[in-house]
Amino acid sequence: MKEELNSIMNKIYSAEQVEQRIEEIAVSSGGDGTEISFKEAVFGAQNRRATLVGVVFAITQQCSGITGVQQYLPKILAAMNTDVQIGCNVLNFVNFIAVFFTGFFLKTYGRRTLMIFFPFMLGVMHCIISVCLWNEQNDETSNMVALISIVLFIIFF
Repeated sequence: MKEELNSIMNKIYSAEQVEQRIEEIAVSSGGDGTEISFKEAVFGAQNRRATLVGVVFAITQQCSGITGVQQYLPKILAAMNTDVQIGCNVLNFVNFIAVFFTGFFLKTYGRRTLMIFFPFMLGVMHCIISVCLWNEQNDETSNMVALISIVLFIIFF
């Protein structure tokens, strides 16, 4: 392992810097060279909080309802008297374009803010979509609000 590291580091640093960098890496990583178990890596005191946040985040994403919205999108659009093919294509395009703005939002607002704000907005959009589709009148205004809410739901996801 050390030979491999030496060969790689020799390509980057001069010969006298290689030993110094290897020592710095060893000191910053604990340096004893012992391997830790999977249990310690995941549930150890140092990583317990990160594991909990990761698990909660994964559960939140699974419970967000994006699969239900995308799977039943043709039925939702048909119930709103909207052209299903055009509606699905527009929403897929919105989903594709939203990916490109993710980096901007991450850099501007930070990961923590987005991880709190976006799931909250997903819940708000669920409520608005439900109220609009629950409306028995099926009027143009409630259909447009529901469609805009579905688009925003996909963007916030």
